[in-house]
Amino acid sequence: GWTLLLYNGRDGRIYREVPLSGRIDDEGMGYGAVWFSVDNVQNGGADAVALINRAGEIIEFLSYEGSIRGNDGPALKLDSVDVGIAELATDKAGGSIQRVGKGANPSHYTWSLEPQSRGLLNMNQVILRTTRLPIVMPIPAFLR
Repeated sequence: GWTLLLYNGRDGRIYREVPLSGRIDDEGMGYGAVWFSVDNVQNGGADAVALINRAGEIIEFLSYEGSIRGNDGPALKLDSVDVGIAELATDKAGGSIQRVGKGANPSHYTWSLEPQSRGLLNMNQVILRTTRLPIVMPIPAFLR
């Protein structure tokens, strides 16, 4: 029930909808990846992708080569988050814009142009499991 929407940076409108389906394998710590072939993804000037959950909510609205404003669909009137990476004509084929680093949520990672990792977790990304335990702090002696 999840969808990937591709947005044209020129007019901020959706130009392709990619339904996502399949089983995500556990590649460690309960995380995995699924690869989808999407032909003719625009590359030139700012363009964006939006990950939409089954309730129709935007999980992420990311762009490359600049930021855009959505002019239809779930991203209507929203500004995309520019990942700060551009693929150039001189870059080797087989590259992929990926999150890299070590962390437990998207804000812990940076974006990088890396070799593609079809159907596998990103090679230079370590995902840490989070725990939601209460934080217990000792009471300082002068307050006891």
